[in-house]
Amino acid sequence: MSSRSQKSFRKCCKNKIFLVSFIMFVLVLAMFFAKVTTALSQESSFRLQNVGFVRQYTYIMRVSGSNYQMIAGNTGNILFQSGSSSRVFNYIVGNCSTGDSIYVEQGFYYVDSMWNIKVNNLTVIFQRGAILRAVNNLNSVLIFVNYVNGTTISGVEIDGNAVNQNSGLWGNYPYQASGIGVTGFGNLIIDCIIYNCRVFGVFVTSWGGNCGVVNCTVYNCGANAIQLNGVANYAIGNTCWGCSDVGIAVFGPRAFIANNYIYDINGSTGFVNSHVGITVESSGYATITNNTIKNCYYGIATMNTVPPNSHSNYIAYNEILNVNQGTGVSLGDDGHNVATHNYINGSFARGIEVNCYGNIVSFNRIIGVTTDQGAISLNSASNNSISNNTITLSTSGFGIWLLINNNQNIIQGNNIQAEIGIVIQNPNCNYNKLCGNILVNCTVQISDSGTGTIINPDTSAYYSLVFCNTYDGSGEGVYVYANNTSCTITLNEGSILNVNGVNVYLEDNQYILDMMKDYFVYVTRGFAIIS
Repeated sequence: MSSRSQKSFRKCCKNKIFLVSFIMFVLVLAMFFAKVTTALSQESSFRLQNVGFVRQYTYIMRVSGSNYQMIAGNTGNILFQSGSSSRVFNYIVGNCSTGDSIYVEQGFYYVDSMWNIKVNNLTVIFQRGAILRAVNNLNSVLIFVNYVNGTTISGVEIDGNAVNQNSGLWGNYPYQASGIGVTGFGNLIIDCIIYNCRVFGVFVTSWGGNCGVVNCTVYNCGANAIQLNGVANYAIGNTCWGCSDVGIAVFGPRAFIANNYIYDINGSTGFVNSHVGITVESSGYATITNNTIKNCYYGIATMNTVPPNSHSNYIAYNEILNVNQGTGVSLGDDGHNVATHNYINGSFARGIEVNCYGNIVSFNRIIGVTTDQGAISLNSASNNSISNNTITLSTSGFGIWLLINNNQNIIQGNNIQAEIGIVIQNPNCNYNKLCGNILVNCTVQISDSGTGTIINPDTSAYYSLVFCNTYDGSGEGVYVYANNTSCTITLNEGSILNVNGVNVYLEDNQYILDMMKDYFVYVTRGFAIIS
């Protein structure tokens, strides 16, 4: 190699070495800055989170050894401490103003007297792992929303220590052993876990309105998991199990119960052991929809325990499985209920039972009834519409069963597979109209005592309009029209009208029916006038 070539080669090598060194230097520098940036970012993020945490809450409650502390949210200073969690919490609330917030850090809080919330629009957030446990013989609710409005309680876990509470305190509210008690309006219980309460998990009293229990898990309570008295209260997205009486019980008008999962309501620790998934008791205009109920004695029941009677409830799109003692849906008391599009599989006694008047039972699917008491049964029930239901039983059993004193009911468009399709058992069943039912593989299609009266729909000179208003009850009843008479239903703006199981389009907020057949009409929202 010539000297000139050697110089060129050495120069080239130097350039390559310099380039490689420069690249390595850049990479190292980049890694260094990346680490510094990450560290600064983490520190900055930590600082920002801490600043946000401090500024987000007015006060913080903390467990410190054997004491409980009240911390100022803006400074982190300890303001008060005591060996009693109840004394500290109630002291914090006493220093709060409307709109303030309390953050309860994780740890065990032994409740020796009620945590008493007496400030409007107070937000109490519990860190996951913050557990309240009732001391022996507390004999009251653990948290009481005390006639105030706009409270939010989020994330608390409550152990009611039921075995060590007084069992004789039923009805002595708030001095009864329950988890959370609520009075006032617009209060919200959300994302809580509540268990082992002697009476109720959550109890909204008769002085509570528009209060909600949302996304909570409530189990192993001596009575009901969730009890809703008062007006327009709601329970959405909760999981309830292992209680002795009822999963969700409604004792006030206009309740909304949706998307809850209720199962194994079969406990024996309580003093009332009904074992029902959902009840509507002595109230009306409730909406019960899209719930799943499994392994209970009864699925959903409307009933009268004290006046007034239950009526005008809307029960739709629920899934009810393995009702192991009684009925999937039970309609009692004053009537005018709608049970539609429910799926019921595996009832012991009946799929749906109707024990009152003016109800609409339509588009339900019922599979498997253990005893021969009817997939749908009517007892002392008149002016009801039983239409467009699908019933599939084994080789034994009754599809639709009319017992005694069932008059002027309309049974049409049902698809029934059973040993006996329709049974009219008693001569005191008169003027019931049977038409358009499809009876498949039935040993006996219709069994009639021979003394009751069945209307021939083809020769009937009159048709019925069964009208149910699950919104406010206005205009409810059974209207009878001569053949081919027009009937006009007028509704206010935004109303929802359903005719024979189908939502209909309203022109100028009116709907006209030519009475050449029977109609089953219900309003789920709005006000209606029939003319």
